[in-house]
Amino acid sequence: MAANVEAEKNRARTLPCWQGPIQIGPLGGGLSKFNFVVNDTGAGLVGTRDLGQEVFTVLQRADTGLGRIAGLSISIIAIIADRFVILSSKRIGTQLDI
Repeated sequence: MAANVEAEKNRARTLPCWQGPIQIGPLGGGLSKFNFVVNDTGAGLVGTRDLGQEVFTVLQRADTGLGRIAGLSISIIAIIADRFVILSSKRIGTQLDI
């Protein structure tokens, strides 16, 4: 398992998007064991082996068909998450009489 994590970190280090030295750290709370935060000269990116990586990959390959599907999937997930947050905040507001 540790070899897989190091292999993924090395893979992240070789990406052409970095503008300087990078720092790779673990990202807690993920569903898989391959979630990292990569900091590059003040900017941060989250690296996973999920849909987010698929979008990044299709951007590099300029694959518009797969890019549209991956982008639409992320948009749908974001809309659903937004609805849950709005609903939860309304319920909490009602409970607190705000």
